Amino acid sequence: MKINKSQKYDLLIILLCIGILLPIIAVGFFNRPAADDYDYALLTYAALQNGGNIFDVIKAAWQTNINYYNTWQGLYTSAFLLALQPGIFGEKYYAVAHIIVLLVTFLPLFASVNIINKHYFKKSTVFSLSFSLVIYTMLMMWLPDIGDGIYWYNGAMNYTPYAFTNVLTLCLMLEAGTTDSSKKKIIYIAAGTVIAFLTSGGNHVTAFANIMLLFIACIIAFSKKKFFPLIPFAAACIGFIIMFSAPGTAVRQGYFQSPGVVKTIVKTALHVHGLAAQWISLKWLVSLLVLTPFAVEFGHKNKNRFPKKFPLYILAALVVSIAVICGMFCVPYYAMADFGMGRVTNVIWITFSFLSWFVYFITVGWLTAADFLNSDRIIAIRHIAVLRLLCIVFGLCCTVAIFENDRACWSIKAASEIVHGNVQGYCQEMDARIALYNDKTLSSVEVSPIQHKSEFFTAFDVTEDPNIWPNTSIGIYYGKTVTLKEQ
Repeated sequence: MKINKSQKYDLLIILLCIGILLPIIAVGFFNRPAADDYDYALLTYAALQNGGNIFDVIKAAWQTNINYYNTWQGLYTSAFLLALQPGIFGEKYYAVAHIIVLLVTFLPLFASVNIINKHYFKKSTVFSLSFSLVIYTMLMMWLPDIGDGIYWYNGAMNYTPYAFTNVLTLCLMLEAGTTDSSKKKIIYIAAGTVIAFLTSGGNHVTAFANIMLLFIACIIAFSKKKFFPLIPFAAACIGFIIMFSAPGTAVRQGYFQSPGVVKTIVKTALHVHGLAAQWISLKWLVSLLVLTPFAVEFGHKNKNRFPKKFPLYILAALVVSIAVICGMFCVPYYAMADFGMGRVTNVIWITFSFLSWFVYFITVGWLTAADFLNSDRIIAIRHIAVLRLLCIVFGLCCTVAIFENDRACWSIKAASEIVHGNVQGYCQEMDARIALYNDKTLSSVEVSPIQHKSEFFTAFDVTEDPNIWPNTSIGIYYGKTVTLKEQ
């Protein structure tokens, strides 16, 4: 296949994004299982230890799913996946846990961008890959809590992927609504329905967001006398009911006191108002800068789709975006009187990013149609891909120069921890613990506190009390008592 000049610049963008992601990828190879990783993997690990095959492991994962459904929470998709954490095959294999997370988050994004490219950019797959990598790189660089978001398998697989499958479901509905092939239409609707149902079994927050977004998709489709989005919407609702009505959900809810609807709405509104100053920040402005060439090209190629007068649907999109973000925060607060841990904030922030970028793109589209933006002059640049590349490089320079601490960019932080040997030290300390856990001659293990602590790896550690979590989780997993040495 012959590569044109524009595609060559797209390839440079791809290489640049991979280069930025490399430290984030590399740091994960020093990770080891912790806390709930052991809880959910008890049966699958036991199946392997007893000489079971892959079918026995899957059966054990399904049994874990049933057990948690009845005793702790109804997350029928997540519980199954969490039982299959790679550490069950050997603790060192946990080092690829983040690779699994990265794949199941990037692939839905790439599929979504490829659909968007097909309808609105009409460019090559190379462009789809470069565009999706630009988006993904920004999300990974600035994720609020990258430890919960990528590296702790139990926290990440319980939340992060579903922020991306929500987007894919909507894009599949776009495909179903525009294809002329009845066979393809059925395939897209079926795929969207399955994904919507699985998403409802992931976690309450993204499941509720999925229902809200599909409800909006139904309204848009109804206005065009199309009713097929009702199918994935119904699947999402049924899945949510199955998950929420689980006996285990009631058990877990018994540990918390719900603040009620009114207090939830008030507290959520105040919380979102406070977060606005953090999220609508220099980082967010840099993201708009990086995406501007893409937005201009989108506006240029689709200017006939937009009216010259200001379309009210831009305001509607803004209002819906705010409602979705508030709705996502309402879910944990209504259930626990708390807005949740970092992994919850992660998926809401990712959703906020997607929604704000969507509003930005359609606003640029209208500005182009209304001749407020001379896209012809910008597109006349010999290769707009050059502009895309320059904006990305400039955005990266802003990231390094404007933000004073290395935590502002996880790629820099990861590179720093590798260079200074911090994550390597963490890995060595954890391997020393694991060697004690696996020592069959010991019935009781006392481990030293971890000296090399990292923001990339979970902060949940064993304590001096052998009878509380996570000591009990590790103890049951390895069949011995585990305690922490007094400091």
